[in-house]
Amino acid sequence: MSTRENWISCKNCNGLGKKSQGVSKRKLSRYESAVAQSKKNENFITPNKPKSSMQICTICSGTGLITTNERPSSNEKKYPHVAIVGAGIGGIAFALACLHRQIPFTLFELTLFQTPLFFLHHALYHIYNRQ
Repeated sequence: MSTRENWISCKNCNGLGKKSQGVSKRKLSRYESAVAQSKKNENFITPNKPKSSMQICTICSGTGLITTNERPSSNEKKYPHVAIVGAGIGGIAFALACLHRQIPFTLFELTLFQTPLFFLHHALYHIYNRQ
């Protein structure tokens, strides 16, 4: 029996794919010396504080998602429940993004005719909402 592979957001980078590396000592010392110089000389412009550089998350390789064998469950305490109206390409993509990030959602669709898109929506709905 094959195991099912699911995706959830990376806990290390909170699903962003990047982590703050912090300000380097060299940047910080240059900033401090520039501030000291600006205090001595009134014509010198006060420098902006340096920003921390970002690095790619090593756990998720910059994707923001990691694989797991467990089915993703929604975190209703952390996120509000989202209503997605329309199960077109955009609605399905948004529903999958919510599923990966453990955001609770309900997908609404009004289909008068059973088109191939309806069958795709029906299949995806049952794949990701097994109980």
